[in-house]
Amino acid sequence: WDKRRILDVYQKQIDLEWAAKDLEYKNDSVRICAAVVVFRSDKSAKAREILGDALEKRGLEWWTGTAVEALLAEGSPESRRHVARLFAYKDLHLQQTLLVTPVFRGNVMRKCAEAGMIGPYRYYLKQLDNNELVPPGPGNPEPGKLTWSELHVAEIWREFGSGNAAVKEITSKFRTNAERLPEMKKWLQGRIAELDGAEKQTKSGLNPR
Repeated sequence: WDKRRILDVYQKQIDLEWAAKDLEYKNDSVRICAAVVVFRSDKSAKAREILGDALEKRGLEWWTGTAVEALLAEGSPESRRHVARLFAYKDLHLQQTLLVTPVFRGNVMRKCAEAGMIGPYRYYLKQLDNNELVPPGPGNPEPGKLTWSELHVAEIWREFGSGNAAVKEITSKFRTNAERLPEMKKWLQGRIAELDGAEKQTKSGLNPR
């Protein structure tokens, strides 16, 4: 079975009481499925912790999009903190090549950005300085012809920022991803500065001198 199909079936057929027991199950996949069901129902701190741990330790997998959606839908600062643990996964950039794997990292990143999180922009900005070559496929250690920075430029205009007017303008103005890269960097830096400024202003408002 497709593993995402397993999650769909689990959510439809397992009741809340049984899912709560599965939070203690030894198998990681079962615990993650249970945590999604339980968290959506009663916002359990334990379920939230399981999802945050999985995001940080496993990154992008078949359950990631559903877990991120559940946490962001709840919307508390604590849930957003656990979503942000995804960006701490050290091999996040290696989990998608645009060549051989399902395309969903950009979608997950976009959901985080739409929720006002700064993490996705910082992730992409860092990767636009990554000039190592992308392997052509799984199990093939030989370097390909595309750099990780070029791959992430493509991911920005194809998925992450596909609906953004500035990204569309950059994409139409420049022919190759290598040519688009400097302008994409400027766009990311601008968004980071904007979000960082808004965050500082909010904190200042909450803690007036």
